Formats: sequence, C-alpha cells, structure tokens
Amino acid sequence: MARPYQSGRLTFAVLVFIAVYPLVTALSYLMQAAAAHWPIWQRHLVVVPIVVLAMVFAIIPAIQALLVRLKNAK
Repeated sequence: MARPYQSGRLTFAVLVFIAVYPLVTALSYLMQAAAAHWPIWQRHLVVVPIVVLAMVFAIIPAIQALLVRLKNAK
C-alpha cells in the first residue's frame, strides 16, 4: 500500500538540494583549478567525502533544526 504524500519530505529534499548544490559546484571548481591534470575519478575521490561529511555533520542537522523551529513557530 502506498504511503500518503508527505510535503515535509519534499521540503527537506529541496532544502538539501539548495545547500548541497553550491557546495558541490564550488568544490568542483576548486578541484578543477587545483588538480586539472587529475582524472575525474580522482577529483571525485576528494570531493565526495567532503560533501558527505558536510551533509552528515552540518547540512542535514542544520536543516532538521530549521524545520523543527519552523514547525514549532506555527
């Protein structure tokens, strides 16, 4: 049975996108400038752990705290 639509998940996904996209873009430009001669898989080997750590320890907790504050403000 399908779960009912939850607007909270969509909001969460949009906020994660808004936070992660600039981080990935900035890191890609930095790595391109710093390691232009590296193959793309090696550049991603540096970028992906940074993005994952940022998401787990900073971005997602901040978004969750924001959503809790917005929910309690209602």
